[in-house]
Amino acid sequence: MATLVYSQRVVDIGINMTSPTTSTTLRTGKPFSVNLTVTNNGPGVIKTTDTFVYFMGVGTTIYTQTATRVPITANIPSGGTANYTVNNMTLTGASGGQVTLCSYLILYNGTTPDSVYDMNIDGNNRSCVTMNFSGAGIGAIAANKFTSNAYPNPASSILNIEFVATNNSSSSIEIYDMQGRTVQTINNGVIEAGLQTVAIDVANLSKGVYFYKVINGAEISMNKFIVE
Repeated sequence: MATLVYSQRVVDIGINMTSPTTSTTLRTGKPFSVNLTVTNNGPGVIKTTDTFVYFMGVGTTIYTQTATRVPITANIPSGGTANYTVNNMTLTGASGGQVTLCSYLILYNGTTPDSVYDMNIDGNNRSCVTMNFSGAGIGAIAANKFTSNAYPNPASSILNIEFVATNNSSSSIEIYDMQGRTVQTINNGVIEAGLQTVAIDVANLSKGVYFYKVINGAEISMNKFIVE
């Protein structure tokens, strides 16, 4: 793999989910909002040219269909905080009772050449709360209908990313390492609505865990894959 040169801008995001809280009762099929306080614990500035990508999980299961782009409206300096709201989360599925709801936030820079290094992407970037759930239960979380799938996973040479485009739009796929650095970008051009499969050569990537992000117009889907 060729040596990649990145800028030295370093961040360490801490998030706190301020609502829902432990006193909240969520109901099946009823949309709710998630409020987050984000703290920049690292030395670098989080810029308005960056983008947060939010997704939600139940316990240790991450529901990638909840991936939501969260614009950054003002720079967040080192030590600074900012509040964000993610709307229209919905729980559906299995059996009621208590549930541990987790919020995840990852920072990306997709508009300028520099990359962002997040020092603690698996730690501070998560906030969880245990609350009551009333209704049919939890089998999934829905935020939007745009989903994707990667196979084979793990992959050693070719990774196929499959998604259903809901409209004719410009499309691209971005691949990031666990530090949030962009390692590959695939521009698909304008694609037609319907099932799409994009084959990506990952043979030159080092072994490990990566994220991919499919962008189709205003829609976004994000998931993990492994290179072995």
